[in-house]
Amino acid sequence: MAGKDYDYRRNLANTVLLVVISLVILPVLYRKFWQPALLQDVIQSNRDTVPEVYFPSLTVLQRADWTSEATLTLSNLPKCGLHWLPPPNHTLPSCRDVPSPGTEGCDCAANWDTAITESLVWQNTTYRALTLHATDDMLCVVPTTKMVVQAYFTYDATRAASDAGRVLHPSVYLAVFDPTLTLTQALEAGYTRLRLVNGNGVTAVTLGLVMRQAAADATPAYDYDVDLSGDPARDVPDGGEVGWITVHVEFPSFERRVDVVRRAMEWSDMVATAGAWFSLFQIVSWILSGAALQSELMYTGPFRAQTGLRTGLRRRMDHAAGYIALPQPTAGFDRLPVHLASLDAAIQSALLAYSYPGDTRLQGTRLPTRIDSIRINVPLCEATQLAKTPFRSWASSKLGDAPGDINGDIDVYDNDGGLGPDDAPPTPFDISSATLQEDASLFNDLERVSYIYLRRLGLAFLAGDRGGLPAYQLRLLEYIDHLNTTQAVTKAQSVARAAWEHDTHDQILNIIARRPGRVDMDLIHTVAGRLDRLYIKALGLSRHFDELARIASQISHRHPHMRVLEVGAGTGGATKLLPLPLFCYLAWLTLLPEAYTTNLGSVLQVPSDCDLISSALNDLGTDSLVVVSIRSWATKALRTEVTVLKALDSSTAGALFQVIKERVLASLAKK
Repeated sequence: MAGKDYDYRRNLANTVLLVVISLVILPVLYRKFWQPALLQDVIQSNRDTVPEVYFPSLTVLQRADWTSEATLTLSNLPKCGLHWLPPPNHTLPSCRDVPSPGTEGCDCAANWDTAITESLVWQNTTYRALTLHATDDMLCVVPTTKMVVQAYFTYDATRAASDAGRVLHPSVYLAVFDPTLTLTQALEAGYTRLRLVNGNGVTAVTLGLVMRQAAADATPAYDYDVDLSGDPARDVPDGGEVGWITVHVEFPSFERRVDVVRRAMEWSDMVATAGAWFSLFQIVSWILSGAALQSELMYTGPFRAQTGLRTGLRRRMDHAAGYIALPQPTAGFDRLPVHLASLDAAIQSALLAYSYPGDTRLQGTRLPTRIDSIRINVPLCEATQLAKTPFRSWASSKLGDAPGDINGDIDVYDNDGGLGPDDAPPTPFDISSATLQEDASLFNDLERVSYIYLRRLGLAFLAGDRGGLPAYQLRLLEYIDHLNTTQAVTKAQSVARAAWEHDTHDQILNIIARRPGRVDMDLIHTVAGRLDRLYIKALGLSRHFDELARIASQISHRHPHMRVLEVGAGTGGATKLLPLPLFCYLAWLTLLPEAYTTNLGSVLQVPSDCDLISSALNDLGTDSLVVVSIRSWATKALRTEVTVLKALDSSTAGALFQVIKERVLASLAKK
């Protein structure tokens, strides 16, 4: 919203140029570059290392039309073993019975086919095939672990010489493929190939892990990188003698290559690219239209309400104060309790709190995205006819704020300050309305409610089950035992009455229900941390903690080499309020409560993502920040601890730092 004298011609030219450039260039980019990329498949390769891998399935094949090749037979059953084959006259446990697969040698011969496939057709050629099907119990957990298999065949060298004109070693085909696939599936998808090897000897198969996706819609599977080497036998079976092929399979390493088929450009990539081009078009049109020469952001007229800020504004760290000029009555705004220009100026005042002299946090243009609440005093707005109204704004930096976010509170108030929050006197509670009878009844109910829970606590920890409990817990249980005895019930009537022994849980709930809104009774329901939240939040302490944390953050920002001492070492509630990055370059020193007794000790605690340099301890006591918890543990040293805390000044803190420094350096020297 600008004044009536603002020239919109440059803005209109900027919009027209942006639309024209986008309509012309974006379709060309889509047709020439983006659409082909959306339809093009590319292979994306990555490398990783797997902790374990399953052994592959393996098939031994024989061409049915090649008479000079080895002839598979089951006259001798094929063998299989992990780590090694079982020695003669010895047996290994079945791999299916091993409790931890891959950790010991086992027999996997049961995974061979029970019959030879007589007619397997691949690429118009018929094969006889015998397959070893790998299962989940055939696991390799250490590289170079071997799987050794043997298959048997017969061979007639005389017939081979007659048919082929010379005598060759009997040969077979090997196929190694992913155990999740069948041989037919692996061949059709291109995940394996048939390799001709010498069947009369030992063949070593070294496998490299390659997980490949055959097509964009295919399921990825292993297409092993196979390396073959062999050691042939010196003799050749003849006249139908039985021979055998031994195959050693191993993975030299668990490093894996993963090849995935994807589109050269996804739709999300195209949208992001189009957005980048659109931003370029905006800059070009902004320059060509002359809007770049415009030095204003259209804040004219009533929206330039903070005039004279350099002389009338009081600014300090995260705080700004000044005046907002009230605009003249504007048509259409007479029904609004607050003029939009005044609201806009109030939001600008929050930015001023972030840009006090010497601050560098606020850079660039910012826009408001959320307003949590607006509280308006309507009669005061209607009665105010001043030319300007004071304002105060506070910048808020909390742990949950994202980097770059701006949060703040703004007060726009009357000149006389009669309704200012600083001048609102507290209203004391009128205790004259309470009577002695009401107090006696309330105290009686409180003791009765407490007594049933004390009895239940005593029954939950019987005398024989209290070993190892701390001393203060034992004292509490002994007091409960005292209340539960018959002598205590009859003689100590002021503590517990005999009728209370028969109270039920429902009766206690009825007593609590008779007194709704009583803080004393409501505290009974404060479980799971609600009591802690009541004291911290309901009493308004969280606002004070946030302010103290903000001040500590500013101090640490100005003194980056300071040291932090946490006194009390409770649950960390005090230090958790400080910004986490503060401790990534500080030596974190924690002083336990026992340190205030005769044996002054210290414990060094460092966050896991921070580094501690021992040389940084050389200047402890200078530029130091002492964090003291508002609550302390109720230990046996509580009185001594509170006394030391009350006397904690700069000299005391320096002495504590010196003691800790000596003990920490001594501890580091021992290491």
